[in-house]
Amino acid sequence: MSDYFGAYLAQGTAFAAMLRGAECTLLERAAPFTPPVLDLGCGDGFFSSLLGRPGSFLGLDPDFTVLRRAGQTGIYSSLACASATALPFASSSFGTVIANSVLEHIPDLDTALREIQRVLKPGGRLLITAPNHRFAALLAGAHHCRRAGLNRLAGLYGRWFNWHSSHFHTDDAATWTARLRAAGLVVGNWHYYFPAPAMRAFDRAHYLSLPRLLSRKLTGSWVVAPRLSLNPLYARFWRRWADPSPVDDGGCVFLDARKEIAVV
Repeated sequence: MSDYFGAYLAQGTAFAAMLRGAECTLLERAAPFTPPVLDLGCGDGFFSSLLGRPGSFLGLDPDFTVLRRAGQTGIYSSLACASATALPFASSSFGTVIANSVLEHIPDLDTALREIQRVLKPGGRLLITAPNHRFAALLAGAHHCRRAGLNRLAGLYGRWFNWHSSHFHTDDAATWTARLRAAGLVVGNWHYYFPAPAMRAFDRAHYLSLPRLLSRKLTGSWVVAPRLSLNPLYARFWRRWADPSPVDDGGCVFLDARKEIAVV
């Protein structure tokens, strides 16, 4: 298995390395992907560059600036600048759609899901990772406020974090299943991941990553010296939380859904 955590830590922040490392592992376990594969909300393409072969995915994102960086990864056969609510593809075009930490950022989620269903081939898969209904409550800031008896402040902290992260949807598995069913997609399996200790570490890592934020502001790069960023003790401290194993109570959800095959 590839070292996804290390790859992200070498070029970014600890909180991104924990979350994206776990998500990469989830998607690797969900492979193989039936082609063609659409990377919905592909961003700069780094995530998919760790998972696929050169030219194996098609990328879509509404931000042309990040698409230019995605084009440099070589992972995409083509790129499209468009919204998930109006996909510029013919019906039944894709065997797999990957939506990695993307759908929670789309206000009109139901329209996006209908569009995804439309472009999927019958039996095609939609793979989703997203924050869930417990995300805000499991953050370190909310946890410490509750321990101090400041329950209202705990709720405010969680809502602020979701607002700052542009999370329009943080739903439980039942709500996701109903949404997907209404769009003609059936959930085959799902599970929660990132339990409370991992969520607290993820939150704290945002504040401990301020030096990298300063580097980003001053140089345009999160990490000026990637090799130095992989200090073994520093990496070991955060790596233990990059685990997507199923848990009963976690802050994120993984769903594997399929487009229904019409019965003639």
